[in-house]
Amino acid sequence: MHGIFCTMRVRCAILLSVCFATHLGSVGRALAQEEDACSAVTGELKGVQRALEQARSELAQAAGVAAELVIVRQALSTIERELARAKTEHLACEERHDALCQGTRSFTHSLSIGKVDTSSAAACIDPGDRRAIVEQLAGWTNVSKALARLEAYSSGESDIPPGLGPRSGARVEAIMAQILGSGGATPVVFRRLVIEALLLLAPDAWAKRQRQAGQATRFFTDRGDLPEDIRTEVTAAASTGRADSGDTSLTVALELLRAYQLLAGCGGATAAADCRRAEQLADLVQTSGTLVAMRRVGSIWHTECESVNSEVLSSWITDFPGLRSEDQDFQAVLSAVHYKLTTCFLRDPGASKSLKS
Repeated sequence: MHGIFCTMRVRCAILLSVCFATHLGSVGRALAQEEDACSAVTGELKGVQRALEQARSELAQAAGVAAELVIVRQALSTIERELARAKTEHLACEERHDALCQGTRSFTHSLSIGKVDTSSAAACIDPGDRRAIVEQLAGWTNVSKALARLEAYSSGESDIPPGLGPRSGARVEAIMAQILGSGGATPVVFRRLVIEALLLLAPDAWAKRQRQAGQATRFFTDRGDLPEDIRTEVTAAASTGRADSGDTSLTVALELLRAYQLLAGCGGATAAADCRRAEQLADLVQTSGTLVAMRRVGSIWHTECESVNSEVLSSWITDFPGLRSEDQDFQAVLSAVHYKLTTCFLRDPGASKSLKS
């Protein structure tokens, strides 16, 4: 019995051992499966965590882009407002430009027809400037009319000496007044006759005055005596025989001076101040005729008979400023010519004709 009991206990122990071992194996397998399942979950968890971190990073980036987009939109809105303002100002500027151009066109057109219309540009023109423009335009209009009268007088269409109308004060009127000889003076264009006479009579003395500023004008306006250098040069030309070479400058100069006196009305009751110089020069040239005659007589007798020809004969009896054919000085020259020719005829042994022939 005891033996049976022991055997049963052994069998029970073996059975328990087998059952325990079997259970342990089941538990181990379960634990292994559980561990595998946990490992998979852990892997998925880590993957989700990485995806979450990536999503958070992308979200942060998107948030930054969104913030930048807001800034860009604000900047774009500002630019659009500035653009609209600039367009408005540009249109306003173009309108002002068009208005200014139109006003300028109207103003310049009014000037072209001799008027000063500043109504279209009144805001841009100072009243003082407008008065100055009116003055200048009136002056130019006055001068234009005077030039037309001068042209008619010079061309012979009119015998009325040109003059200026009422003066506005423009500088151009003062210049034109001097040209036309207003205020008791002769027109300066007439002075050219006296100047040409001076170039024939005293070229050196006149050239000296031309080299000095204002001296040429002062010569005509000075009421004193004829300058000594001019008097000396004219007298020297007459007395040293410049006219004996066939030069007719003295006679031509006297004719120029007489032409000036005629144009300037020097013989009238209201003779111009410039007439004094022409009269002084004419008197000097006329009195030099006696000197020329005396010099001519000496030149005639000093001429060799072989040199006498038609040109020499002509030069002996020309250019006696201020002398007439009946004057004693001129008759003395004619007598010298007659006796010279007689002497040359008598000294010519080959002469076959009479002196009269």
